[in-house]
Amino acid sequence: MKFTTLLSIAASALMASQTTAFPTVKEGVSEQCPNGYEVRPEWSQMSRKHRKQYISALQCMINKPSTVNETQVTSQYEDNWYTHQFPGHAIHFTAPFPPWHRHYVYTYHQELRACGYEGAMPFWAWDWNSDDIFKSSIFDADPEVGLGTNGTYEAHEDGSPVHAFAVTNGGLANHQIEYPFPHTFQRNLQTLPKGSEQPLDRFIKPEEVEKVLSFDKYEDFHRYMEGAPPHEAAHLIPGEEGTMGFAGMHGAIHRMVGGDMATIIEYQAPSWCPSFESDESANYGANASPNDPLFFLHHANVDRVYAMWQDRDPENRMYAYGGFTFHNYTTQEGTGVATLNDTMSFGFLTDDIQVHEAMDYRQQYCYVYADKDYREEDNLIDFFAEAFQW
Repeated sequence: MKFTTLLSIAASALMASQTTAFPTVKEGVSEQCPNGYEVRPEWSQMSRKHRKQYISALQCMINKPSTVNETQVTSQYEDNWYTHQFPGHAIHFTAPFPPWHRHYVYTYHQELRACGYEGAMPFWAWDWNSDDIFKSSIFDADPEVGLGTNGTYEAHEDGSPVHAFAVTNGGLANHQIEYPFPHTFQRNLQTLPKGSEQPLDRFIKPEEVEKVLSFDKYEDFHRYMEGAPPHEAAHLIPGEEGTMGFAGMHGAIHRMVGGDMATIIEYQAPSWCPSFESDESANYGANASPNDPLFFLHHANVDRVYAMWQDRDPENRMYAYGGFTFHNYTTQEGTGVATLNDTMSFGFLTDDIQVHEAMDYRQQYCYVYADKDYREEDNLIDFFAEAFQW
């Protein structure tokens, strides 16, 4: 009787969820998108089946050999940080930041699919959890469906932070990383990490998202969203000129998660790690952030904010673009004039594309983002099954 009632309640809830206003995979059918738009879910909206597949796909990528033959990169999983490290000057604190990372996350999703993941690319809606960010369901110790929780502090005699906050649970527990030095995958969750001028969770509040969506100019939007480099005063960021520690919503998550997401410490790239382009080989420090699987869910949410900004005024914003093409960390200035015909490089992961090819996320990539009411079809069954265990 209880089981019949459970199924009835779940089925009714599922039918109700499918009548809401968010798009379904049957919408958007076109020559470019023959299967319509797929709905990217928030991590908490995924079914257990898809979360389990996601963790399995990460482990598959770790076990696949690298395509970067001339370095010490050993796995396909590590190919992703290698691609992100170079060219660092050209994809951070510059105009290409939103479209470059959009295509990067899309490419990563294709790699997950090649490893058996059948779902849409998920995102981590930190703005939905901003009142207590570290209680987000994304921090889960379950070895089958979890991405791990905080790192476990272990003091070392030399005071080295290299293994101090190892993640010892979840699907990537004790994962070993070679870059920028051999260490165990790390996190050090703090809203006020060392060196921060103010609590960083203020940057991810819904009102901050609303503020960034209100900017009409692309340059204002992407600079406010991304934030300024940690050691530089904010420059050309609306209302924040000269402010130290302006993390922006993008930078705030990196710094609050800490560990690999915050690149652990300032550490220069090793000599065996060459750049795709010789004039970009002096990237500031070593960027290990894609070693943490949260990186891609975080950047999917950054892309969601970008998509929301475009959707506020599609006629004027879908292909809006402009700003610098290169950030010099020594002079702390941007140079170059960005255009939609500029080439964006992705190293060994995938072919180069031009900026304009990454602008219309619906027609060029065939996805949309879920709203808060969305659930994957078997997510509600999972929810009720876990809630009514007997």
